Order: sequence, then C-alpha cells, then structure tokens
Amino acid sequence: GQYRGLRVLGLEGCAQVDDSFLVQLASSPLGLQKASLSHCVRLTSEGVAEFVKACRDLRTLDLSGCIRLDGRSIAPLPAHCPLLRTLNLRSCRGVDGASLHAVSSGCNSLQELVLAGLRLPTEGELRQCAEALGGRIRVLDLGLCDGAGDDLMGALAKHCKSLRDITLHSAPRLSDKGLKALAAGRLPLTACKLLRCCGITDLGVTHLVSRAPGLLTLSLDASPYLTDIGVASAADSCPSLTSLSLSHCPLVTASSVLPALRLLPNLTSLDVTGTAVTPGESLTRSVRSRAPP
Repeated sequence: GQYRGLRVLGLEGCAQVDDSFLVQLASSPLGLQKASLSHCVRLTSEGVAEFVKACRDLRTLDLSGCIRLDGRSIAPLPAHCPLLRTLNLRSCRGVDGASLHAVSSGCNSLQELVLAGLRLPTEGELRQCAEALGGRIRVLDLGLCDGAGDDLMGALAKHCKSLRDITLHSAPRLSDKGLKALAAGRLPLTACKLLRCCGITDLGVTHLVSRAPGLLTLSLDASPYLTDIGVASAADSCPSLTSLSLSHCPLVTASSVLPALRLLPNLTSLDVTGTAVTPGESLTRSVRSRAPP
C-alpha cells in the first residue's frame, strides 16, 4: 500500500483527526513501528481498533488523552501487535480491568505500561495484570489509579521481578505496609516516584530505599508525613541518586538535605520547593556546583 513505508506516525494533539483518517491508513498493512495518537480527542474505540489491526510491526503506541476510548480500542493488540513494547493509556478512562488483563497476558513483548488516570480497574484486577505481566514489565505508571494500593505492591514484588521504574500519584490505598511489601521483592528499581501519596511515612520510605540501592531517581513530592529521617535513609541507602525531589514535604528541613548533598556525589537535580528548608548560601552553592555545564 501507499503508506507501507511509514515507520513513525505522530498525530499528537490533532483534534480534527477522526476515525475515518485511521481507517484510510489501515486500508492496507502498515509498517509502522511507532504511533502517537495522543490527545486526538475525536477518535473512538472502533477507529483505533481497526488501525492497530493493520500495524503488525508496532512497538510503541501512545493513546494518552484519547478520552473517548474504552477497552475495545486495545482488544486487538494481543493478536495483531506481537512486538508491542510500550503502551500509553494515560487518561483513557473508559478502559476497564478486563481489557487491561487481556493485553497484559497477551502482549508478550510489553515492557512499558502507562495507566495513569485509569479509574475503572479495581485493585484485584490490577493484581491480576501484575501477575500476567510478570518479569516482562520494566516501567509502570499507576498515577491516579484508584486501585493502586498495598495489595498491588505485594503482587508487583512477587511477580514483576524486572520492574525498574514505578510511578504512583495520589494513591489513597497506599501505606507503609505497601512500601514494605514492595521492598520485600528487592526489585532492580532505578526510578521511584511517589507523588502526593499521603499514607506513607518515614517508616515505609526507609524500608523501600534499603532494598533499592540502585535508585537513580527518587520523588517523594507532597508527602505530608515525610521527615528528615526518611530523607536521611534515602541518602544513606541510595548512593547513586542523581535526582531527588522533595517538593511540598513540609516537615523536611536542611538538617537532612545538606548531609544528603554531601553523601550523594552524583546528585544533579534537587527540588525542595515548599519544604522547611531555607536555601542558605551553603545549600545554594552545593546545588549550583552539581549543575551540568
């Protein structure tokens, strides 16, 4: 077909693109390896499903912000996209747990999954997805997923032994118990972002960092109960950190941040916005000295 030579398709934010355009593209097999349909708000599940059926070589699919999609949009992926490695479903709020499980169990090359903003999947369904993904999954974004809680952390620790990057945002079901369960898996984490997770304290953070010495990125933004104890634990346990974000952690002070700067020679990014830190000369100089040229 006339579109067979296409390898990358970027339609981010093309608000006028609708199903008819995708169906036209899919009229013959496509050689696409990467497709970004992010925020194409007129697309429906029917159009996306027809499109992916023609994309057998697809490795990366970004459907973030396609607010009209439901589970039917991703149903053909296991059968038609065997090479799919990255799937972004951010804010596709109609996607349910059963559809996610079908993709998790059927897409055998899947390594990166973004589920941020999905409200329908329950914690039980997300646990089933974790079991199905198993050792394949390396990057998982569960931001604003109502079902992301302590039990899910245990499932990730048990089944997802290759997980390197995890994001949680506003997870009301997450507590120190969940962080302890995640830590027990001794996963090869290099990035952990726990944003506005109000149920965690120094205790959970200390458990987690003690079992994740290879962390390079740690974000604990808007953790109201995090204190200098948790920050000190992170600095002691994760000597390779390059990025540390503690913004809007009101109990964090310079008493932990300054020693952290001394303990973390590779640190190039530090955010203490909204903390109790007063950026005195020594702190400012330390941060500036780490800035890349």
